[in-house]
Amino acid sequence: MNDIKSLKKTYISMKSKGDEERIQFLDSVANYCKYIGFDKEKTLMMLGIVRNFFPEPGQEFIDCDFPDEIDDLFTKKVIDDFDRKN
Repeated sequence: MNDIKSLKKTYISMKSKGDEERIQFLDSVANYCKYIGFDKEKTLMMLGIVRNFFPEPGQEFIDCDFPDEIDDLFTKKVIDDFDRKN
């Protein structure tokens, strides 16, 4: 649980630094998910949790964020990467 909160805080920090840092951070999360054997759905879920699109235990959906253009483009990139390999 603390690890997820830490990832969320790191994501917020990277997001405030700029798009390049944010994308690099998201790439590292996606690559780690692939490394540990997550499929497309699990990887997208982890990215959604890190980006605060899905609630963590004790959090409600009204506390979540909405994706922006960078989030949409990155999600499409991850989906395309998985689909290309299959």
